[in-house]
Amino acid sequence: MPEKEVDDVEDCIKRCEDETEFECLSVDFKLEDKQCLLSRHNRASIRSLGEYTQPCYAEGYQYAEKTDTEFYWSDAVQGCIRLNNAVHDAQISSLSACQDRCLSETDFTCLSIEHKDSLCNLHLIIANNPAASDYTQPCYTPDWTYSERVKFGSWTDDLDACIRSHNMKELEVPDLQACRMMCAQTDGCCSFDYRDSDHQCLLSAYNRATVGPSTDYTEPAYISGYRYSERVDKFCRHLD
Repeated sequence: MPEKEVDDVEDCIKRCEDETEFECLSVDFKLEDKQCLLSRHNRASIRSLGEYTQPCYAEGYQYAEKTDTEFYWSDAVQGCIRLNNAVHDAQISSLSACQDRCLSETDFTCLSIEHKDSLCNLHLIIANNPAASDYTQPCYTPDWTYSERVKFGSWTDDLDACIRSHNMKELEVPDLQACRMMCAQTDGCCSFDYRDSDHQCLLSAYNRATVGPSTDYTEPAYISGYRYSERVDKFCRHLD
């Protein structure tokens, strides 16, 4: 996370937008010493590390993140795609540097990577693509780490509604958008309920089309304060 000295948080955000050495997704800014910290992570991508804190664990920092991010990196796993390497680079020191190499590729759209020691493979396909029938987890060759780009899906408008019970996970998050991100990155999550008063985020494998009995979906919400939204993509059946 590079450190830079800037005048204000707006300047820090601009530094993030102008960053060319890696994909900057968020900033931490401290006015007292004009410290600007750029990060390749945001609230969504950092979840597995548990290192986003609100308020900040260190006093005086302001946080901001890009809101136009179209994808996030999946959690790294011990896996690989046999052959199908579009690029093989032998000078990449870390997994995050390999991810950055993928993002900087201009000859094709890089969708996934593998990393081992200083080796980095870029792929045109992802693990669940039919063309990737040779994906193995763990990798057939030891010590390869795999990660792929995952696009955020489409969502319904936020509604004054909720699903009674049927919660697969209960979280505390900063805002509605963070709740949406958590659902997008949780396997099997098709909808969420979010309440601003206590930052409660309820993830569910169900939505209006699949919840039963039908009385478990209420609009307006049977408990005031909840906002509801659901994924509209191939992973979740939805109302026609």
